[in-house]
Amino acid sequence: MLATDRPELVRAVALVAANIGKAPSPPQVRQAIRNSADPLLSDAERIEALQFAFFAPGNDPRGWLKGWHPEVLQAQRIAGDRTSREEDFAAGRAPILYLQPDHDPLAHVEDASAYKERFGERVSVVVIARSSHAVIAEQPDAVSAALISYARELWPDGSAPRASS
Repeated sequence: MLATDRPELVRAVALVAANIGKAPSPPQVRQAIRNSADPLLSDAERIEALQFAFFAPGNDPRGWLKGWHPEVLQAQRIAGDRTSREEDFAAGRAPILYLQPDHDPLAHVEDASAYKERFGERVSVVVIARSSHAVIAEQPDAVSAALISYARELWPDGSAPRASS
């Protein structure tokens, strides 16, 4: 939204496992997300939900059993439902790096292709293998490498702004 509302402040946008499709999340995915954060469910039920909604086959979701805040999840869902897809989806006029998991029930590979087709050369898509919606936890090295490579393309002379402490 910052890229849309204040484009002069944004050099580029990186979308990581973003649900960029036009259709709302399927009800079974929304339920799995809610179940993932529900402390009243058993660990086995939550692991099943985490595996379905967030993790690719073969990746271990158990590290995500702790640290959920259901009230934050609910607020995020409300904000997402109230924000027009057309409003946030284009990221203003900024160049976009889209990191697409290869196995995500929320962010589909075909949606990434349609997104690139719609916004053209402004969008670069990198598919991250063996990952789902938890791609940062599942494939941190691949995500980091893609982000660093993209930043180097944006600032080939090495003049990228540095974070201040």
